[in-house]
Amino acid sequence: MFTTTYSSSIAPYVRMAYESDPILLEKWHVIAGSGLDKCIAQTVSDLSACTSIRFYVVTEDSQFVGYFATEFDGAYMPTIFIHPKYRHRKAEFWKLVEAKTLPEWNAGIYAKNIPCKKFYEKMGKVISEIQAPLGAAVIFGFSRSESCR
Repeated sequence: MFTTTYSSSIAPYVRMAYESDPILLEKWHVIAGSGLDKCIAQTVSDLSACTSIRFYVVTEDSQFVGYFATEFDGAYMPTIFIHPKYRHRKAEFWKLVEAKTLPEWNAGIYAKNIPCKKFYEKMGKVISEIQAPLGAAVIFGFSRSESCR
């Protein structure tokens, strides 16, 4: 069973995540192809710019499963990562996200992150597409109601 813990530390978990997923670094990250340290620095910088972030680490039996963060008291989710070996359990992971977000919330993803974009499309609906500083982004809306599944 997955458990969620709040963490004030972001960088070590982003490092664990990115070390486990070289394809993310090569293809899907907003600055893909820049290398591990630059991708980590970019992600940590982006998350540190959030004004009211709550960063959650997900584990199972002390093993790192992933992370997600919320902002604005659960109204927005600026990041999510599920370790590749746990991605077959996305639904279980998503229940943890729902427990830390409002009944309706939004999340953004860079459009080039195709795997996450496809996952978000299954779980919610596109609200808008915007041009963000590092590229095109898609904003999704989510609700605990069955209509979004």
